[in-house]
Amino acid sequence: MTHFNFPLLSLLLRYPAVESIVSSGKYKLDVKLNIFPNPAQDVITVRFLPDVAQYMQLADVMGHIRWSLDVSIGTGDSGEVSIDVSRLASGYYYFLLRDINGLIHSRSISIIH
Repeated sequence: MTHFNFPLLSLLLRYPAVESIVSSGKYKLDVKLNIFPNPAQDVITVRFLPDVAQYMQLADVMGHIRWSLDVSIGTGDSGEVSIDVSRLASGYYYFLLRDINGLIHSRSISIIH
């Protein structure tokens, strides 16, 4: 089940400069969201505000979802998730977080093996 606007995701993936345009509307990029290490090899850690996060996805540059999590079910109140990326191909990925207001927050991630 897909929860994001994939035409916009596709646009963001192809033209990263679009981020500055969409950040003024429904799609914001300034949430308290930290992903490390970046670049990553085996595991990435995502820290977020647990009271506002709702759903997370990790997508490759082709827009294919490689990982997803319903935060209300999967993390409790920790505000931190570890993701095993060791089986993903080296390359660039987008991490997307939808908050309780429906805003989508995005970060780019590099995976190097």
